[in-house]
Amino acid sequence: VYQQSIGAVCNLDWPKSKLLIQVLDDSDDPVTQSLINDEVKKWQQEGVNIVYRHRVIREGYKAGNLKSAMSCSYVKDYEFVAIFDADFQPTADFLKRTVPHFKDNDELGLVQARWSFVNKDENLLTRLQNINLA
Repeated sequence: VYQQSIGAVCNLDWPKSKLLIQVLDDSDDPVTQSLINDEVKKWQQEGVNIVYRHRVIREGYKAGNLKSAMSCSYVKDYEFVAIFDADFQPTADFLKRTVPHFKDNDELGLVQARWSFVNKDENLLTRLQNINLA
């Protein structure tokens, strides 16, 4: 899943000079950490502005990790933040479809987009989950 998700984010149709990808990892498994870090390095070698950020102190869980990542000095250079969970794979045009809602609208702070499931047709259980959640 991590390879597909990282790959989808790295292939977003957005000016590369205006895109920073932070892969945030709170895992305590060294194998998982190594696999994710290796995937990030692969994309870095392809010229993607992507960083791997592993937190040792897991304070605040997912929200704490997001807060910690937003305090990084390099984040201030970017105007917008998009957050994708580990198993989310945005379409290439995701930013082009969502960011315009923020332009010239100081009252708007969040856009939540609809998602679809990659494995929705895999079996009866995933079909039922898709019906229930979508």
